[in-house]
This record gives sequence, structure tokens and C-alpha cells, in this order.
Amino acid sequence: MLIDSEISFGLSTKTIGKKIVAFQTLQSTNDSASKLAEQNASEGTIIVAEKQTKGKGRFGRHWHSIANKGIYCSIILRPPFSPEFAPGLSLMTAVALADSFEIFTQSKIQIKWPNDLLLNKKNVLVY
Repeated sequence: MLIDSEISFGLSTKTIGKKIVAFQTLQSTNDSASKLAEQNASEGTIIVAEKQTKGKGRFGRHWHSIANKGIYCSIILRPPFSPEFAPGLSLMTAVALADSFEIFTQSKIQIKWPNDLLLNKKNVLVY
């Protein structure tokens, strides 16, 4: 079971992850992040779930978020640029995460446009 205090233990961060909201089951981390952002949740708040019943990807596409087969999360960001530049942020994040995963796994990580990370042709992270 995901517990916010266990996720944040030992984490030293300035913004992302200072606040973590963890759920066992949630309709959509993205929907929860939107609601929390509207309620002025702080930038960097992470919403994480073990299972989503109505997970969404790009363009509102639905996808399965099977319990205990992944960790599904959304992060509230308040970047200092207009929304039309948001796709660039997604791609930059994919590159940074792929580089980090390669360091820690000693394995080659591929990026499937626009933001899926693949290890041995299997999706390791979608955000």
C-alpha cells in the first residue's frame, strides 16, 4: 500500500514532492490533481495511486491502471509560461526521467513519443 510518509521519507526536494497525496484506488490522478490545483494546492504536489478506475492519457484517452502493477501519478505544476508551451515540458520531462532511469538501472531507456518511457519494450512510466 502506498503511504505518503513512506514515499517522502529521505526525499530532499525544493518543490516536487514536498506534498504527496497517496490513494489505494482513485478514479484519476489527473482529475484529482486538477481539483487540488483549483483549490490552490502548492506547486509540486504529487497525487499517486496504486489503481485508477478511470485513468486518462493524452486527448482524454482512457487506459487501464491495474492494481499492484504500477504506480500512477500526476504532479501539479505552475510553470511561468503559457499553456501552448506545455507539450515541450512533457518532452523535457521524458528526457530527464529517461536519463535518470538509465543511471539507476544501467539499462537503455527509450522514449515513445510523446512521453512514454520504455525498458525492454515495456512501458515503465506514463505521466
